[in-house]
Amino acid sequence: MESFRQRHGLRNIIGAIDGTHIPVIPPANDEWNSYVNRKGWHSIVFQCIVDGHGNFCNVYGGLPGSVHDSRVFRKSKIGQDLINGVARFPPNCLLIGDSGYSSRLPILVPERNPQNEEGAHFNNIHSSTRIVVEQAFGRLKNRFRCLLRPQAIVPLHTAKVTIACMILHNMLNSDQGTFLAHWNQRDIQ
Repeated sequence: MESFRQRHGLRNIIGAIDGTHIPVIPPANDEWNSYVNRKGWHSIVFQCIVDGHGNFCNVYGGLPGSVHDSRVFRKSKIGQDLINGVARFPPNCLLIGDSGYSSRLPILVPERNPQNEEGAHFNNIHSSTRIVVEQAFGRLKNRFRCLLRPQAIVPLHTAKVTIACMILHNMLNSDQGTFLAHWNQRDIQ
């Protein structure tokens, strides 16, 4: 929570939530093109919650790319718990998400059409705070470039590889990548 408060002063934020798509080779039996996402390419979709340092704290996904973010949220355990009012985090704490999420849930979303400077200022702060989740996706895919192109494996295995990459991403963040500095070409034989 402290990292979100320090970033731009938003209090009681415990995580940023968003979705990302990972390219896949569609299964041969995908008659309905269920893996084609809204951008027109084949993918699986993940919903992730990251902390203020860009660590993946909650991950749900591997669903076909055509599944809308709101449906992924409703199918996820955390989404079901929030919809049903089951407290999963400390009192008065919120997630921060984009306008695709409902403001009726404990998710802080931007104002839809701000009518004044305060609303526009809030949306600016909201966006610059929530960007931590977009940055986490970017760092993940930059570190693990295999997530940028379809692999010659079934979508289920792509989902497992993606989750493994998220775990490794968190490990690299916690160690700040220092152990990689000790590796060099002459050590690898």
